[in-house]
Amino acid sequence: MKRWQSLDLLRGFAVIFMLVNHSLVQWLNKSDFNYEYITSISFISSFAPVLFFFATGVGFGLAHEQGRPAVIRPLLIKVIILIMADIFMRGGNFHSFGWDFLAFIAFSMLFLHLFRGRNNALTKAFISILILFIIRYGVGGYYGGHYSNNDWIAVILGIKAIDGVSYWFTPWLIYPLIGFIFGAIYKSHNKKYKQLLLPLISLMLLSGLIISFISFIMSNHGSIYFRWGTVSVNFFIASIACLLFCVALANIISELFAMKFISVSLSMQGVSSLAIVPVHYLFLSITNILDVTMSAEIYLFSLAPWLLVCFYIAKRTDSFAKYLALKQNNTYLFLFCLCIVIFAILCSTYPEFKGVFLLTFLAQYLLCLMLAFSYSRKYSNNTR
Repeated sequence: MKRWQSLDLLRGFAVIFMLVNHSLVQWLNKSDFNYEYITSISFISSFAPVLFFFATGVGFGLAHEQGRPAVIRPLLIKVIILIMADIFMRGGNFHSFGWDFLAFIAFSMLFLHLFRGRNNALTKAFISILILFIIRYGVGGYYGGHYSNNDWIAVILGIKAIDGVSYWFTPWLIYPLIGFIFGAIYKSHNKKYKQLLLPLISLMLLSGLIISFISFIMSNHGSIYFRWGTVSVNFFIASIACLLFCVALANIISELFAMKFISVSLSMQGVSSLAIVPVHYLFLSITNILDVTMSAEIYLFSLAPWLLVCFYIAKRTDSFAKYLALKQNNTYLFLFCLCIVIFAILCSTYPEFKGVFLLTFLAQYLLCLMLAFSYSRKYSNNTR
């Protein structure tokens, strides 16, 4: 099956949301958050992890072939690289417990591996979604007012945050599972999907508007939007609307009107979607050292160049990684990258080491290249 351009666009949307959200917090004057349009941008961009996790599931769904379970070894390499990149992203502290969105993507990939290629995978994925939803918003909603601070049951239910853990399994695993079902259905019925594209897009947009209206009514009656550590029910409802709007927009750009230039420019695939993480954090860290702050107006003017530079570097990294992966003797290069990463791990255990900031960035960047080596056979086949 040909690569689905809409999936790469969804990753691109997730990256844009992430860059906007992180730069807002980093650069904007605190007083400017009083503007409604700034708080709206901040709120919408906070759905970045929802899109990342959904896109991960879609990728697994597109690779799903019933009765043909996937080999786990290549997956384990990606999982290890993502977990290590996540630790470096959080400052390279290998002694503290916790994880951010890269490690959660790794965990969700392992979870989705249990479904990919299995019989009745879609039914099992749907049942898993129901179980996770009931655990978090059924049992968790009832139990919420009765737990103590040391209650481990509250942690399992997802109603108590854990220090260092940004994304707990309930309910965040629902998003990759929804993506898996969506991707698998698209793969099985892609011809019919394209024939009914306009009605499906209209249905997505209408459903998104209805769900948004429900979320708005709930908000007016005191229901909060919250996703840090735990996820409020209203944020979850709003996130489904966001997914519907983004999938519809991706299909409009890539398939309905075939806007090739926009589609290619905004797409993220392969190494680029991982490389964007250390690249944008490097810029944010430098501006933090320089104590850069700006008004809302200047920020809006700076946003387009900031996105352009980050996208360009990430895409060039992807091209460079493919070039290295196609080299016949890339084993020594892989070992060199591994040595640098190990050295960065050792140095990160000494906070007084002044170069640890640049070293952790270098380690993350080299992990991106190491990820490309795991794709070397696929790149070679595509080239031939």
